[in-house]
Amino acid sequence: MPVVEGEAAENDLSNLSYTEAFDALVKDLRIRYTFTDYKNINWDVIVSDIRPMIVQAEQAKDLTAFNVAMLHFAARFHDGHLSVGLPQSYFDEQTVGGTGLVLGQTDDGKVIARQVVDRQPAAKAGIQQRRGDHRVGR
Repeated sequence: MPVVEGEAAENDLSNLSYTEAFDALVKDLRIRYTFTDYKNINWDVIVSDIRPMIVQAEQAKDLTAFNVAMLHFAARFHDGHLSVGLPQSYFDEQTVGGTGLVLGQTDDGKVIARQVVDRQPAAKAGIQQRRGDHRVGR
């Protein structure tokens, strides 16, 4: 999970096990995450919810499960500066049989197409995503 700003952006944890990397990331974020109080981040609850998924992924040697656990971790913050890249195979597995469309809602309540996946039914039907959002290719 890249931290995209500041000194932490250079904090390479890739030589650690999944669990060691998660623990090191949490330790760092507990100190450095600016919005802990503002967003009422309860680190203990987050760790108790997510760490078992990390341990299980490590035991299974399952990188996709680790990435999914980290996705759940990042989602707890509602912060675009914390993100996780998912393997394309996981994305494909989760979206197979779908319309190839991710909806969103603007501040004024309008429903928009946030993502339209190339060569999927929504794209074939001519649905286009709102400008400024990204298009997901296959």
